[in-house]
Amino acid sequence: MTTPRKVAESSLLRHAIATLAYRATRAIKGGPAGFPDFEAGKGARTPRDLLSHMANDIEVAVSAMHGNEYEPPAVGLWETELARFYTALRQMDELLVKYEIPDHVAQALIQGPVTDVLAHIGQLALLRRLAGAPMPGENYMEADVEEGRVGPDQPPPAEPL
Repeated sequence: MTTPRKVAESSLLRHAIATLAYRATRAIKGGPAGFPDFEAGKGARTPRDLLSHMANDIEVAVSAMHGNEYEPPAVGLWETELARFYTALRQMDELLVKYEIPDHVAQALIQGPVTDVLAHIGQLALLRRLAGAPMPGENYMEADVEEGRVGPDQPPPAEPL
């Protein structure tokens, strides 16, 4: 039987994964033409490179949860990287539903891939601003984030701050 603490941890992790999907979708949708390959200069990653890295982060976590090694693929087309990212989020969410997550694993997932992806979502938002298409403001505390909703189809934005 699952202990209440383990259920709470899985629920929080599932909410974190759904939050990544929500926030990433906000940073990705509405980007300007040519955004996937926008270059900010000085060796900065392009949005496509960042998205590929974000997919890798989550795929590494899923592989580790299965006890498998992981070899990241080469960066693909924007659409390919979008599909990889959302597929990896869905796979991670499914694992969190299926298995109890020990404390040390939950902590490692939060301090590793979850926060790394969140940082890169911030970079995507900054790159949008630099590319001339800043994201509209939103009160993320009021956002309609729902466990299990980890794909690109997200609800409308919450009211602006």
